[in-house]
Amino acid sequence: MSLIVRRSARLRRISIRITAKGDVILSYPWLCPKSEALRFLESKKDWVEKHLSRISSVSPKEIADEDFKKAVDYLPPRLAEISGFCGLEYSRVSVKNMHTRLGSCSRDKHISLAASLILRPWYLADAVIIHELCHTVHMDHQDGFHRLMEEKCIEWFSQYKEDPEIGAILQEALRSRARYPLSHALRRRQLKAL
Repeated sequence: MSLIVRRSARLRRISIRITAKGDVILSYPWLCPKSEALRFLESKKDWVEKHLSRISSVSPKEIADEDFKKAVDYLPPRLAEISGFCGLEYSRVSVKNMHTRLGSCSRDKHISLAASLILRPWYLADAVIIHELCHTVHMDHQDGFHRLMEEKCIEWFSQYKEDPEIGAILQEALRSRARYPLSHALRRRQLKAL
């Protein structure tokens, strides 16, 4: 583990992020003293240790050639189907053997999906696809992105509400006090699937 400390004029609050490699990134606003950011990190020591132990216990999913072929056959058509349903366009798609990400979207709307999505439940792969499609409109993770993600997830998953797993996720979202409840419920399932 290594600690990376970043000071940013764009930030409004202190944040801690842990990368898939186990690096801890402490970011803090320009006007905030570094000592205050380090105290914040110390106060979150238990949280950091918990997440670092989770990362160390989970090795990147190596995908067999057969599963990679399944991913190449399944993910692009699924992306096209969800794109058409949600009305979000992309320029091209590629399926890659990514170890630290599940997907990405470039400024020219090129979506890359991790082949390991084929090893996850279909609804989690769909959630990642919707996430990347929302990046074709919003390249950041600000409120506009999250509002769009929530809206598109509700539209897409509502058609599957008879599925017991989706029904449970939708019920969890109804009980949630999160700002974006369905996105939050799906994110929790993604973390459990690691």
